[in-house]
Amino acid sequence: RTKVVSCTEAHVSFEPRLPLNVFHEEEYLLSWRKVGEDWQERPLNKEHRCEVAQGSKKLKYLVKGLPDGATIECRVACFNAHGKSPWTEEAKITTLREPSEAGGGLGPLQQCEADDAVSSGVGQGSYTWGQTKSEVSIRIPVAKARKAKDVVIKAMPTRIELRLKASEELPELLLLSGSLPKRIQSDDVYWSIEEDEDFGRHLAVLMTKAEEMEKWPCLIEAAVHPKIDTSLLHFKGDGLAGLDIWE
Repeated sequence: RTKVVSCTEAHVSFEPRLPLNVFHEEEYLLSWRKVGEDWQERPLNKEHRCEVAQGSKKLKYLVKGLPDGATIECRVACFNAHGKSPWTEEAKITTLREPSEAGGGLGPLQQCEADDAVSSGVGQGSYTWGQTKSEVSIRIPVAKARKAKDVVIKAMPTRIELRLKASEELPELLLLSGSLPKRIQSDDVYWSIEEDEDFGRHLAVLMTKAEEMEKWPCLIEAAVHPKIDTSLLHFKGDGLAGLDIWE
């Protein structure tokens, strides 16, 4: 089993088939890789590098130095003077991402504008989100012909849906839909069409957190939406200018 700990760390736990005692002279080999790359191997010593998980016979090892925001495959083998066992089945885990300066990050849109319809530095297929101690913001690239009246937002305490109406020039788009990781004040959601140098023309959405100081790990609760390491978030003051994310 694997469990993410931070941007660069994960716990790998496994249970040897033989009982743990001094008469078994086996040692363990941990192998991991970022999907699509070469395997890396580390020998494990159960006395010094592994700890016995409380209340079980499982061994647990903290893997450090992993790439952030990456899908990692792990496997374990046993070896001694007589040779090495086959590898275990591979287990996958996705490490957390470092939060952006705005306290959030990027995520995929369900549908997006055509490539030649937007002028955005973040890419038409992604949304950008951020947070303060009391608010969560979303920015989504939109075509120049889009107006505020084209936006349809359904906000519930634990769910949000963002759509763009169809027009003579442009199709209807379901930009984003899903469950939120924390609750919002659904009657306190605002949006507008804005334009600036950083994001180009975009839909800007502002939501108020139901509980101040809650740290959101992501915008949408789903596997395809990356999670950030909230331990790196430290809220100070009001507004985005008062967000200090580094320890």
